[in-house]
Amino acid sequence: MNNLSSDNIEAIIQKVLSKDGRTVKEIAISNNISESTIYKWLKRYRDGGTINKFVRKHKSHNLTPSEQFQHLVATSSLDEAAVGVYCRKHGLFSFQLKQWEETFVSQKLDEQKQEISAELKILREENKQLKREVRRKDTALSEVVALLVLKKKADLIWGESEDV
Repeated sequence: MNNLSSDNIEAIIQKVLSKDGRTVKEIAISNNISESTIYKWLKRYRDGGTINKFVRKHKSHNLTPSEQFQHLVATSSLDEAAVGVYCRKHGLFSFQLKQWEETFVSQKLDEQKQEISAELKILREENKQLKREVRRKDTALSEVVALLVLKKKADLIWGESEDV
């Protein structure tokens, strides 16, 4: 039997305790663990003991993200039974694949949020700059209009200038 981390053991225990219609035997088979081991973990969990006694380092906990991604790609088109066979062959557990997939998806969403946030910041700054420029041009235009109006009024009052 491959050894699991305490998080993985607790996840299996939570599956058993959730009573979602799956039996302990089904959960044991899907995770490649014997029923007696799960019952032992449950007893220890209910007694308030720690699960760390069962936990030892395993090579699947030290996989790089690229190795995790390769396993995800390899199992993406397989059915549940074939995934179980693949996991046993490579010393993995099916719930690890699900965790890795969730991690990759959440990382992708975080990257997209950061890209959108950066683009939004650039657009806001550009908008601010354009508004400043429009305000400046409006001010200049209103000054020119005011000068023209004053010139026409002055011409009406004093007549046309003879310099022109």
